[in-house]
Amino acid sequence: MASSSTAGRPNRSPCHADDAAPAAELSDVLKALAHPVRLAAVRALSSGERCVSELGAELGVRQPLLSQQLTVLRGAHVVTTRRAAKQVFYRLTPGKLDPLRGLFSAIHEGGRRGA
Repeated sequence: MASSSTAGRPNRSPCHADDAAPAAELSDVLKALAHPVRLAAVRALSSGERCVSELGAELGVRQPLLSQQLTVLRGAHVVTTRRAAKQVFYRLTPGKLDPLRGLFSAIHEGGRRGA
């Protein structure tokens, strides 16, 4: 089915066909980040891998709450883990957050044009 246009503009999805990630994938990542503890954990992990105890101490969050939030991030493939003896280390999944950079850049540039 061909795309129609309104007022000379083609109908476009929130993420264009040439975007690296589809809208549904970006939405899933944004949902995973939509909690203060998860967002703080991602920010902390942006500077490198941490074990749960280090991350908890850095964020001032108790281990059960942090583990629950890290499970959400792991389920969304935002973080990956490795086990060393009894410790679990978390790190950001390489490239997973890159599509957000393009999304926010497009939003920012669109706001500039509209101003």
